[in-house]
Formats: sequence, structure tokens, C-alpha cells
Amino acid sequence: MPTHDIDVIYHSRVRTLGFAALRARTAGALVQAARIALSEASPFDTFDWLMDMSESADVQSRFNLLGGGRSRRYDGSRYTLADKSVQAIVRKILDRGHLLGLHASYSAHLDPAQWASERQAIETAFGVTLTEGRHHYLRFRVPETWRLWDEGGMEIDSTAGYADAEGFRCGTGDLFRTFDVWRREAMRLKERPLVIMEGTLAAYRNLSALAAQEIFRQYIEVAARYRMPLTILFHNNSFDDVRWPGWRKTYQTIFDLSQRVSRRD
Repeated sequence: MPTHDIDVIYHSRVRTLGFAALRARTAGALVQAARIALSEASPFDTFDWLMDMSESADVQSRFNLLGGGRSRRYDGSRYTLADKSVQAIVRKILDRGHLLGLHASYSAHLDPAQWASERQAIETAFGVTLTEGRHHYLRFRVPETWRLWDEGGMEIDSTAGYADAEGFRCGTGDLFRTFDVWRREAMRLKERPLVIMEGTLAAYRNLSALAAQEIFRQYIEVAARYRMPLTILFHNNSFDDVRWPGWRKTYQTIFDLSQRVSRRD
């Protein structure tokens, strides 16, 4: 179950070049990184490729879009819905039959008015009805955030995962109906738990792309054994060959492993 939170779309060549200069151990490595950083193609524009990968496996990608935010540190300097680049990206997603979701901002998980305004902004801008999504930075609190989504008429949330470790935060990868423990009642909203985020492995655990492949293999095997979906998160900007060397290959390997296991079973 591939999901993609769209946090940024604009690539800074200067920032990437600076990162390369700090990490390069040889002059040759720096030259190669500079060539990549200064190339015309943006390494963040991976939307067509991500959809190609999903379509090759006959699955639907879910792209979660930011509709606003009040935190200058966590939500600022990203993009606006009026940006022509954003409009072109969304048109491609919808035209190809993939799903657009809500990526609620950093502070919206406990703010019904902020959450509703962001959802409404996206629906108005693109003429869609949002039914699922995930909170920015995986921010949520049980049962308040679930209640917010439930009362807003949303069908599925996919925020319940760990940021600093992969795993089954909810004890399962299956879709399940949520429960309000304070009101002691079941809600209509369902949770699709996030099991693995690429940033968890690369940033929190400092694993290489190659080492991450083994982690994904183990979880694909578990998901197959229990006949449940494996919800993964890869951001569109996580395939930059300077900052994320080898991760494009890792993403391809995930699909190869999944199809191999499906054929075996």
C-alpha cells in the first residue's frame, strides 16, 4: 500500500550542493554530486515514476497534500495550492486514477477549525472530495484526532505509525474501525496503520538503502503470512541521488519482492 506525503516540491540546487560538499570525501565525488545537483531535472519531481511503479503492480498510490498550516518552522516555505506546479501535479495524479489525500498540518491534529479549513481548501481548489490522509510529522492523539476525522466525515486515517522505528504500532497492518475510549463508542472512521516510513530507516536509524531492503523484505514476508496490507510511506523528495543514494533502487526492490511473494503464495 504505497503512500506519499507531499511535503516539498521545489528543489534547492544550492542547498543540495552544500550538502554534497559536506559529505564528499574526494574531489571526484564532489564533482559527481555537483553534476547531479546542478542538473536541469528536479530530483523531487518523481510523481510520474511513483505512479508508474504502482501501476506496474496494479496498485493505487495515495498522495497526501498540504492544504495550509500555521507553523512557520514545520509548515512554512513549502508550497501553496495556487502554485502552477502543484496544480499540474494534482491533475496528473487524478487523471491517472490515483488518490489525493489530506496531509493535515503540524498543529491541525487538535484543532478542528484548522483541520477543516485545510481540507476545504484542497477540495475547493481541485473539485475533489477527500476521504483519507495522514497528519504531518505523524502528529495525532487518541481519541481526539480520530474523533476530529470521524466527525469530519472522513473514511480512513493513516497516521498511526512510529516515526523513529518501523513496526506495528497498532498491532496489525490491517484496516480497522477506530474506537473513542472516552465516549466508549465505535467510530465510523477506519485506521490504515503506517508500518514503515523511509525516513525512519534513513534518518532515525541511519541505515543505508541496501540495509533498508532487508527490513522491507522481512515486513513483506510478515504481511504475506498474515494476508494483510503493508502500508509504506515514501516522500516524493526521497530519491535525490545526493542525499538519498540508492533509495530509488530500494523502492524498485520493494515492488519486486512484493510481486515475488504474491506469486509464491
